[in-house]
Amino acid sequence: MLLRKKAGGFTYNVTAGTFFQANDFIVDALVSHVMNCVPQKEAALDLFSGAGLFSLPLARRSRAVTAVEYSRESHRLCEMNAAEAGIGNLETVCADAAEWLKSQTGSRYDCVVLDPPRTGAGPGVMERVGRLASNAIVYVSCDPQTLARDLGYLDMNHWRIVSITGFDMFPQTYHFETVVHLSTVASD
Repeated sequence: MLLRKKAGGFTYNVTAGTFFQANDFIVDALVSHVMNCVPQKEAALDLFSGAGLFSLPLARRSRAVTAVEYSRESHRLCEMNAAEAGIGNLETVCADAAEWLKSQTGSRYDCVVLDPPRTGAGPGVMERVGRLASNAIVYVSCDPQTLARDLGYLDMNHWRIVSITGFDMFPQTYHFETVVHLSTVASD
């Protein structure tokens, strides 16, 4: 059964078995903030894209977007959501992010957005993201520990933190989303 959720000016189809940000009152602010961190450029990459929460708005800001998602169901929903929104510049890839990134030896993206699961992205993803992104990385995290670990895999001689913003997804609990915006040191 499909559920329909609205966020960031789009309507998303999701199912009970797929991940989608749960707090309907905060999700618009989260999407808006992430998009404010993203430069309007040529190419963007959305890793751990889910049903396309960030992919669809990215496609409105970029010439081309690649969305990579491991879950077949979420991948299918991302394609469906893009088609319903009339977005034609979004390429969806159903693959493990770390494995897919290994094949991207010559690729470059102006911006990489990633919203990994609680376990984080890991070294294989972060080291490649640091090389693939030419201007910005926007990391959305639900776990401060894995976020800190993953940021440690980036070459901080090349990247600098522009901002760290928290979103209280579940008030009166310790759960919150953190968005870290990084840019290249050379882009100062």
